[in-house]
Amino acid sequence: MQLQSNNKIQNIDLAAEVGLSPPACLKRIKRLREAGIIIGDVCLINPELSGNKLTLIVSIEMDRDRDDIYRLFRQIVMKAPEVTQCYQISGRYDFMLIVCVTDIQAYENLLIAHCVVILTFASFIHPCHYVR
Repeated sequence: MQLQSNNKIQNIDLAAEVGLSPPACLKRIKRLREAGIIIGDVCLINPELSGNKLTLIVSIEMDRDRDDIYRLFRQIVMKAPEVTQCYQISGRYDFMLIVCVTDIQAYENLLIAHCVVILTFASFIHPCHYVR
């Protein structure tokens, strides 16, 4: 959990926090990476400072209930840089997208740019919810 909240922590500090010697701590992290438990390191971007002041949650209802179509939809949608996350969900909707854009016009442009893809797969796009 320590690495999840701060993956830039120095090994010696991490070792002290978890009660291990620094060499043992380093070996444990190496094993976690080799086992695929730690799958990567990321940077969290402040959306407002990067120019994306609007974060939207968009619910998508698919026209068909087929795994191959769902897979293809995810692949295509995730190519749009504005779509930062894509979740397949249960319930009324099939997908939930997290979209970060500069303004509502940029969101509308995204919909227009991907209109063919969206209309090919989706039967309904739920109006988005603004997240602060």
